[in-house]
Amino acid sequence: MRDFIAYLSTFFKTFRKEYHLILSAFLLILIPAAVIFNTNYLIKNVKKDIDKEVLRLGSQMANIIGRAIRDDLSNEGSIDSIIGDVALENPDIIGIDILLPAVEKNDIKFKIISSLDPEAKGKISSQTQNLWAWTDDEARAYLTSSVAISTENNQMPDENVRSWVIAVPFHDAFKSKLGLVNVKLSSQIIDERLAKNTFIRSYVMLAITLVIILILVAFNSRLFQYALLARRLKEVDQMKDEFISMASHELRAPITAVRGYLSMILDGSVGPISESSKKILEVVADSSKRLADLVEDLLEVSRIEQGRMKMTLAPVDVQEIISASIAELAVSAKEKGLEIKEQKWEGDLPKISADKDRMRQIIVNLLSNAIKYSLKGTVTITTLVNNGFIEIRVRDTGIGMSTEARTHLFEKFYRIKSDKTAKIPGTGLGLWITKQLIEIQKGSIRVDSIENVGTEMILQFPIIKKLSKG
Repeated sequence: MRDFIAYLSTFFKTFRKEYHLILSAFLLILIPAAVIFNTNYLIKNVKKDIDKEVLRLGSQMANIIGRAIRDDLSNEGSIDSIIGDVALENPDIIGIDILLPAVEKNDIKFKIISSLDPEAKGKISSQTQNLWAWTDDEARAYLTSSVAISTENNQMPDENVRSWVIAVPFHDAFKSKLGLVNVKLSSQIIDERLAKNTFIRSYVMLAITLVIILILVAFNSRLFQYALLARRLKEVDQMKDEFISMASHELRAPITAVRGYLSMILDGSVGPISESSKKILEVVADSSKRLADLVEDLLEVSRIEQGRMKMTLAPVDVQEIISASIAELAVSAKEKGLEIKEQKWEGDLPKISADKDRMRQIIVNLLSNAIKYSLKGTVTITTLVNNGFIEIRVRDTGIGMSTEARTHLFEKFYRIKSDKTAKIPGTGLGLWITKQLIEIQKGSIRVDSIENVGTEMILQFPIIKKLSKG
């Protein structure tokens, strides 16, 4: 689960940094996809429209003919007259056949009892479409290039004539099937009826697609501008980092010299000094120490951001580092009237893979912060094992912080601004550096805090897995 969360975090970080490239790739995929979608949509809808129009026209004609002839099927002359009149009134019709079922060797076939084509009259048809229409009791339409309708003959079809044939069952007054009416319509008529609607629809879809693409292209061009701006800002930021790194290195040597000479003067190595001079020099020494700490923090930030932070990971005993850190800070805690308590894990504490010096830096920084922001009470550091992780908890009885402050706590140069923190020195870089060092070593840190009650920092590092023997 932690790996999945880490993967999502990496993905979102990459998206924020390279969003213009990702959206450009998305646009390149979207444009051909939109064209393909538009084409498929039109093809499917044209086919549906053709089927609907053909069935509508053919069924309408066939139903009229079926109702007119169903009561007198034996009178072929009357039927011929009726279908002839219908064909004259409807120029779209280029052929009509009336078919009655005929059984031959247990197979259902259909005999043409009347037709606009005199040569087709009296012939037997075994067209599959007719059988489907009869069996399903519903209209069926199919495209043909033959001149004759639903007949079996040896004539070659006229390839220049394409037509739609609609086979429609007709019934008596009691809804019993009597036969089939085959209506033949010219495909040209159907095409003309659909052309206008189809072209309008295609133009509308094309216009919508083009508008979407143009909007995305315009948006993407802005993204490219943002990308160029981001690149320039990145270059400026890199120049700033290089300047800070160079300036910090240049400041480090003179500050070290100043502190060295101040130390020699204060301890009397260069001769006795007055008490008033000593007090002034102690203030200067304290200020130079804060300046040295700031320079060191800036160097740490530069190393981390430029990927130059070197670590030697090895099995580390956390308890040993904690005990050494407590001993280092015991004096400063005592000066403020605070007590540092250590709550150790009962039993052998597993080791973690970490850089020993950096781990000590992390623990010292968190303990120093706890001491710095606690006016009274205790600072407690606890170690425990929790689901495959070593957990280190640093809890104080200090001033605490608000929910909003917790959300910004690990940001660079962030400091809680209040009357209680106004006189507490700091750069706002310590916790940011601490968090980066923890994450580089595959750990995590979170904070719980209540104003005027205290704060607890919770660190987790994965335990080194023991290889099974054999």
